[in-house]
Amino acid sequence: MFELNVMKNGLSVVTSPMPHARSVTIAALIKTGSRYETQSNSGVSHLLEHMVFKGTRKFPDPRMISEGIEKVGGGMNASTDRELTIYWCKVPSEYFSQALEIIGDMLLAPLFVPAELDKERFVVLEEIHMSLDDPASKAELLLEELLWGQHPMGRHIAGTEESLNQIEINHLSDYWRSQYSPSNMVLSIAGDIDSTRVVSEIEQLFGDWIPVNALSFPAFVSNQTAPQILLETKKTQQTQVCMAFHGVSVVDDQRNAVNLLDTILGDGMSSRLFVELRENKALTYDIHSYSNQMADCGSFHINSGVDSRRLQDALVGITDELRGIKSNLTEDELGKAKTLLKGRMDLRLEDSRNVALWLGGQQATYGFLESPEQVLEDIMRVSLDEVMLVAQDMFRSQNLNLTILGPHRSIERVASSISL
Repeated sequence: MFELNVMKNGLSVVTSPMPHARSVTIAALIKTGSRYETQSNSGVSHLLEHMVFKGTRKFPDPRMISEGIEKVGGGMNASTDRELTIYWCKVPSEYFSQALEIIGDMLLAPLFVPAELDKERFVVLEEIHMSLDDPASKAELLLEELLWGQHPMGRHIAGTEESLNQIEINHLSDYWRSQYSPSNMVLSIAGDIDSTRVVSEIEQLFGDWIPVNALSFPAFVSNQTAPQILLETKKTQQTQVCMAFHGVSVVDDQRNAVNLLDTILGDGMSSRLFVELRENKALTYDIHSYSNQMADCGSFHINSGVDSRRLQDALVGITDELRGIKSNLTEDELGKAKTLLKGRMDLRLEDSRNVALWLGGQQATYGFLESPEQVLEDIMRVSLDEVMLVAQDMFRSQNLNLTILGPHRSIERVASSISL
């Protein structure tokens, strides 16, 4: 299903032929993000991602980049997170070489035009303002600050107005030279491809790229010993509730147990939280959970928007479900969760973009690749006791982080009713 080639300069190339597909996706995953930043250059990874689209040596006009992909019916985008910056494009398979040339020049030869930096800095500031104006996004940002504290992961991935205004062209180019290195990147290609031809074209394009020693990020160790609760008073139509617990890393042996716990508790309309708080008690329109797993740490989140007059009922309902799942999980629920994860994986892997990102993410994160069968085998081995034990370990009062954003002046009475 897939093949890994490592070039002499350290560039990892993952190829996955999909004979049934009519498309090809190219995904470049660079091991850099907001975890690698300081307070003064906060947001540089995300701003750099924007600037790469603003012109390159072969494609100096930004429209040449976007039109080069879109005129053949393709699409492209990028994202910056804490540990990875990802560029991807998906095109009909006959346009692979054209798409590779565009992605390649974005990585190898961005122009960093000063006038474009001034404009893009403003665009990113508007992106930040948009997230701060959205109550759900703002509540989650407050939670990240509470959860990670002064660590770089506690800052907005896009930075702040102050930090962005300090970033100049030389800062961007220096950061690009240090982080955009072949040995710090994975190139993943999936779709209607011939692996031999793909690797040959990549070697021609990237073979002369000289590797450098990339920056590392500071480790995170949780020292939390008591619950942390933060209220932000804001005139809103409903109250945003964001709850998080320190969890496990992406390489932890318990990661599959956590993923199954997430599926049972808050993933989808048949999950415990959704059924109890929406269907049975009508306390919310949407409630969901998710697990966030990183290189050396992780977190488990529960988010919901609730009727402000019934905030206490909602919090009691959530904590009741958290207490319950620590002791009354059933084999039937676990079996359904395993089947759900298998089905979703099967459906995702029909699409070349999902395959490229999934395999590229494995190589960038773990340094090795596993087949879907291997991943599913690991999931199927997880026992009921393992899931309950990880719930018991995570869902403790001293590990609780909670932000509440809404029209409340005090939450002392509400907070006192939360017990895990």
